[in-house]
Amino acid sequence: MPRLLITQKPRNVVVLQKKEPNRNKTKTMEKQSMRTEWFSYVRKVRKKLSRGKGREPVTHRQAMSAASETWGAEKEKIVRKRKREKRKAEKAKAVIST
Repeated sequence: MPRLLITQKPRNVVVLQKKEPNRNKTKTMEKQSMRTEWFSYVRKVRKKLSRGKGREPVTHRQAMSAASETWGAEKEKIVRKRKREKRKAEKAKAVIST
């Protein structure tokens, strides 16, 4: 259940807003370390392995061993995405400065 953020406006009007929980999902990949990315990937793999009717929940340790098999390809994707975002930022910065 989302938490509510209560803010007061002038004339004693109270506004309720939904406060979204922080789930380490940032727009730029640079803010997250590779360690954080690894644990996010393990969480995703664990969810995939536990999905389905009649399946038992997978432990974190089992998910880590399963994720380690495909982590290489996932890591390359993350690195490429970071490089791409960096190039886009530099390009946008160059356009603004000229």
